[in-house]
Amino acid sequence: MPDAEAQMWGCYAYQDFQVRVVQKWADPYGRAMIRIADIADPERAMGLAEADFMQAAVPLPARDDPDFE
Repeated sequence: MPDAEAQMWGCYAYQDFQVRVVQKWADPYGRAMIRIADIADPERAMGLAEADFMQAAVPLPARDDPDFE
């Protein structure tokens, strides 16, 4: 799925964490970038290329989203 985009505020399983996409931007070279934050600890965050993230991330079902009502 190389053309897939991360959904802003979407929740994903990534490297044994449940994360939320909290920011999207393009770097100076035009590469799509995202910032993700650990759902359990929003202070734990990192930025990375969106394409790299989407190769390893698995979308979480809405019922696994802590904000789901």
